[in-house]
Amino acid sequence: MRNLALLASLALLVPVSPAAAHDADAAVRLRMDLDRFPPLVARAAWLRAETLDLHARLARRGTPPTGAEIERVRLGTLEHLALRSELMDMALSSSSQGS
Repeated sequence: MRNLALLASLALLVPVSPAAAHDADAAVRLRMDLDRFPPLVARAAWLRAETLDLHARLARRGTPPTGAEIERVRLGTLEHLALRSELMDMALSSSSQGS
């Protein structure tokens, strides 16, 4: 932690051009996106597997779904949409960094 404070104070002493600062900010944002991406992809794969499993169980049973199952489908759909939105935001922010 002390080293981080020292680096931060030294960084204030070094003149940085606006272009270099922008590139550094873009690199930090990209690194953050790259760190967030694999867990999101894993989550998307897990949600898809859960959705397919629920669909198969409901289809095998051959009876109408219960209220609890319908609620599970509704909540799963909302989770899929939230995850898709997060992935799209990440993709759009990454593509705008290149411009």
